[in-house]
Amino acid sequence: MTTPWFELGGKVEVKCEKTGYYAEIEFFTKPFLGGKPHKISGNIFKEGLKKPFVTLKGEWNNIIFAKPLKGKEYTFTDVKAKPEECEPIAKQGPRESRKLWRHVTCALFRNQIDTANAARMWIEKRQRDEAKRRQEIGKEYYPKFFENDGINWIYKYSLEKRKEL
Repeated sequence: MTTPWFELGGKVEVKCEKTGYYAEIEFFTKPFLGGKPHKISGNIFKEGLKKPFVTLKGEWNNIIFAKPLKGKEYTFTDVKAKPEECEPIAKQGPRESRKLWRHVTCALFRNQIDTANAARMWIEKRQRDEAKRRQEIGKEYYPKFFENDGINWIYKYSLEKRKEL
């Protein structure tokens, strides 16, 4: 016998209310004899269409592959890979998330809740003060990764744009 472990399996549906896209994902439990643990498969659909435009397969804790309806299979995500988009903190700009929130994160890891809260409050106050100053001088703020459609802020690199790979 091996060391016991806890494992969940079954189907889930994840839906974006705004775009209508949804994913049906199945998590498989490890067979009693042989087989691999952590396997998943899934499909991504656009509302109103019966066929998925992307299928997914792989392991939720390793590599997940995607295959568009018309196209070649590619690595959708590699959970174990070091994220390419994260520069070391020393190379990050003053407003990049990991650098900006590093004191909060460090305090939370040390279970210093009061210190984390004070650091968070300082960041948020500074951001409110900066927004107030911009408003006073009539300076428009243009985020790097989001655009305003008049009602909502929309991520510039959405699934809609990426699905055409």
